[in-house]
Amino acid sequence: MSKTLFNLLIEEIDGFLAISSRAIKRPQALRRLMTDIGTSTSKEDVDRIIGALGMVDGLRAQLVSLIARPSPSLNHLASLLDVSRQAVAAIRSIRGTGGNPSGVEGLGEYLANLLITIYLKDRFPLARHVAVLLTLIEPAEEQHDQNPLSHDRFHIYRVIDLVRDPKTTLCAEYVNALATTADAGAMAKKLFLRLARLFREVGVSCCYSFNPEDEDLLGDAAPLMRYALIVYVDDLFANASAEAGVVLGISSADQGDLGLVMSPFGSITSTKDVGAWTVSNHVTAGVDVIAYGRHGITLSASTGTTEATASFSATLEGQEDTPGFVLGAPGSTRIEVGGARLRIETSLSETRQSLAISADVFSSALIIAPANGDGFLSSILPANGMRANFDLGLAWSNERGLTLRGSTGLDATLPIGLAIGGLKVPTVHLRLHAGDKGLETEASATLVLRLGPVEATIERVGLAADLTFPQTGGNLGVADLDFRFKPPTGVGLTIDAGVVHGGGFLSFDPQQAQYAGVLYLEMQGGIAVRALGLIHTRLPGGQNGFSLVVVITAEGFKPIPLGLGFMLRGIGGLLGIHRTANEDAIQLGMRANTLDGILAPADPVRNGPQYLSALNTVFPPAQDHHLFGPVVQITWGTPPLAIIRLAFIVEFGVRTRALMVGHLSAILPRQELDLVRLQMYVFGGIDFAQERAFLDAVLHDSRLLNKYVITGEMRMRMTWNRNPSFILAIGGVHPDFTPPPGLEPMPRLAIVLANSDDLKLRCEAYFAITSNTVQFGAHVHLFAKKSKFSVEGMAGFDVLIQFNPFHFVAALHASLELKAFGRSLFMVSFEGELSGPRPLHVRGKATFKIWIFRKSVSFDTTLIEGESPPVPESTDVARLLREALSQPAAWSAALPRTLSRLVSLREIDDSTGIRMHPLGLLTIKQNVVPLNLLITRFGTTPVAGGPQEFQIQQLQIGIGGVDTEPVRDHFAPAQFRDMSDDEKLSSPSFELLEAGIQATTQQAEHGAPLTTTVEYEEKIIPKPAGPPPPRHTMDAGIAARLSRWSAAGLHAAKHSGPNRYRAPALKLPTRSKIFRLVSKSNLTKRLNSTDFVTYAEADAAKRKLNFTEQAGLQIVAVTP
Repeated sequence: MSKTLFNLLIEEIDGFLAISSRAIKRPQALRRLMTDIGTSTSKEDVDRIIGALGMVDGLRAQLVSLIARPSPSLNHLASLLDVSRQAVAAIRSIRGTGGNPSGVEGLGEYLANLLITIYLKDRFPLARHVAVLLTLIEPAEEQHDQNPLSHDRFHIYRVIDLVRDPKTTLCAEYVNALATTADAGAMAKKLFLRLARLFREVGVSCCYSFNPEDEDLLGDAAPLMRYALIVYVDDLFANASAEAGVVLGISSADQGDLGLVMSPFGSITSTKDVGAWTVSNHVTAGVDVIAYGRHGITLSASTGTTEATASFSATLEGQEDTPGFVLGAPGSTRIEVGGARLRIETSLSETRQSLAISADVFSSALIIAPANGDGFLSSILPANGMRANFDLGLAWSNERGLTLRGSTGLDATLPIGLAIGGLKVPTVHLRLHAGDKGLETEASATLVLRLGPVEATIERVGLAADLTFPQTGGNLGVADLDFRFKPPTGVGLTIDAGVVHGGGFLSFDPQQAQYAGVLYLEMQGGIAVRALGLIHTRLPGGQNGFSLVVVITAEGFKPIPLGLGFMLRGIGGLLGIHRTANEDAIQLGMRANTLDGILAPADPVRNGPQYLSALNTVFPPAQDHHLFGPVVQITWGTPPLAIIRLAFIVEFGVRTRALMVGHLSAILPRQELDLVRLQMYVFGGIDFAQERAFLDAVLHDSRLLNKYVITGEMRMRMTWNRNPSFILAIGGVHPDFTPPPGLEPMPRLAIVLANSDDLKLRCEAYFAITSNTVQFGAHVHLFAKKSKFSVEGMAGFDVLIQFNPFHFVAALHASLELKAFGRSLFMVSFEGELSGPRPLHVRGKATFKIWIFRKSVSFDTTLIEGESPPVPESTDVARLLREALSQPAAWSAALPRTLSRLVSLREIDDSTGIRMHPLGLLTIKQNVVPLNLLITRFGTTPVAGGPQEFQIQQLQIGIGGVDTEPVRDHFAPAQFRDMSDDEKLSSPSFELLEAGIQATTQQAEHGAPLTTTVEYEEKIIPKPAGPPPPRHTMDAGIAARLSRWSAAGLHAAKHSGPNRYRAPALKLPTRSKIFRLVSKSNLTKRLNSTDFVTYAEADAAKRKLNFTEQAGLQIVAVTP
């Protein structure tokens, strides 16, 4: 009968728990144990420990019910492992009160490790010695503080390092500097003693070192044999005809410096049966000594022998009808193992040193049972499950590292080619991964099912197991095993039904809790439907819920004319639930050309993973954010000369904004002759919450005459919040311009006319508009090389134009340099500036260099004399301000900010004034000129009477003044103050400056309050005989409660009224910047200076200071 993992675990867990059962039955032995380890032996402590062990013994009863299962499943296997986990946890939880044993963490921890040690020595001595050799266990017999009750120390977590890099892990344990004989002895004592214990366990005769009394008999060989291990393949004491084996030794630097020395003796080539195993050995004949160390191979052999080879193999042949071992539960999804083979091979020569260790299982099979699958799998799998035969091997070599058989790593896909009716198993997938927490393994198969015109491919369904090493232990004592059914990673569909054909796939990522799907169908008539979708079953932060994003497009239908030659050729939509739009990701996608999955997914089945990854990045999960919008494809011309793909997206919920993502492709004069090819992505939007608008465009894969590459970007930014601004930049901005926040540096608009190693020619340009200036410029760069000579030159200009008053500044630069062998022979350069129009002034500098001689010439002259353009007539700003303040539109009233208004206003027909609530707010505001700011100009005209500052000094209502506070509005400072070119480039386009005042009376005037008594009377229907009932006085509390159910209380206005005046939803709080006058030397705030709301107000205060003090101050923006 086959040994199953389920039966094996039951047997071994029961054997482990039996140790605690014996302790319960022999309390005196337990008391002696506690005395020996130095903890309390009081009756209370002994009873408490027996009680804890009794709970462990009680868990054994649960094994009985599991054993009785005729067809245990994976769920029963999980229950079995849970019993083991509870037992280990119960033992580890034991605590003593009379002291703990020396050097251990606690009594329970000590007992658990001691029981595991006893269990391994008793039940699995061979596995224990292998684990010791692999450094996973530090045996009790090697510990310095060993006593009869010492336990092994477990380092099972090192299995992760053994899988990742076994050579480094083992060398760190055994190999030292080997400088002295003592080093060689220390290495041999650890390595050879462990090997000797392992060999003896499997019945191989061996001997470590020698009897000191025999040292004289060994002569000069005694120093080498003192730390040598002799392994006998054939032993005279075991009735062999002759002795054969190998002597292993270690040679340090002071004893030949050979490293590991192996000396075979006798004939080691043999084949024999050891139990159920067939063991074979082979060593190259004629070899006397082989040594391998830091200096390579040392070989002492007969003439002609240049390479030493050796091999060892142990084979367990499987039975034809019965597997040797079953990994899993009978009747469930499982792995059946037939036979096994262990093989060790080495080949040593001066040119090659190899060591390979392999472990193989053959005649194995992966059985996928329908009971463990979902409804779909259960319906398509045969009743007895799907069987896929395979051979599996794990190998390590110093040349290839750790690999799975048939693969170059630990992730292998093995071809099977099995078919049963309409169900196929093309491949089996095997995986071993060493993660940070433990080992992850997988054995799965890919199934292909054909149902008429539909073919479904189910990817990687089978078994998975994780072996982790928690600090508190697990269901295997020092480790934790999680063995489970592995659901499929994806399902692919192919449809070929004549009128409809296409395909798609649906994948599931359990770590990301994500479903991803792609579908592409072509229908009769040329209509093509494409769909991409993502579903996350967890919200950000791990909250319960889901998020969804789907993009669906349809093309190939009869085009719909839109006029002017435009045709609608494709239509679709985008839907996102708990999804937001990542603007940064969209901008990166524009530059990386990865937005096709949103606008026009071509061949979504083949490119599905790429499109889905981009979709998840562009529209990430975000709770309470939702997306919706159409996707269209529009063409122009017949045949199409321009193709426009646009997605209009509206985001609502927590954030409200409208976005547009598009792609424009224009190929002229036709597709076959693309003399002009322009392609660009466009991304824009309006964000109502942040009060901003933007538009970006990026050229990609564009060229002229099918040869010259064209690149560049365009950006527009506009805000209308507290710091309004506007900028449109094509190819960048002026080099001296400080861009507003949100406008990142961008590449120039450029065309590359040559780009080879010997010739480079690149032309660049830009154009930008702000509220203050217009900027544009161009640059050309040339590089040419012939043999050892090269020429490099550049030229360009940057222009700044000011309109009011008209003024321009143009900066020019050019240079040309000739080099030979990388050294400059000749160079000429020019830098200059032209400003005007009157006076038209030019200045510049020309530099000439020949070899090491340099000469510069500067000039500064006026080309056209004359005055600046005539100053326009002055404007009476004070008159315009008075007229604006006298307009009814400048005066407005608002309801009180408090909820209690006390009185209501009646409607009156009076257009000559405004109605104002006694507790309301009165606002007086104009937009002609900013207040409390020194005005030096009004647009393009001077101020009548010279620079002036306008203020509203007092507001009087009735017979007394009222408190006021400033009201601000957006003004362009450049329209009211003289500014230099640098100030126009760097200062804000608009600022919130004072435009008026807001006043409110703090207390309302009222007459003497009146009091009244509220009474009510009772009426009884029908009216009883006798005197009328008395009148009652109503308590104020009762009146208030009854008013809720009165006609006024139930009227709709009672509920709609407050909502009409409810304040708008609070926006996310932001910290506005303020401006401060600070010292240029140490940035300290100017003494007795206040902070200013706007840059213009800070600059106005600075200009009022004397020239010396102005020179030492600067304006900085700070966040309070």
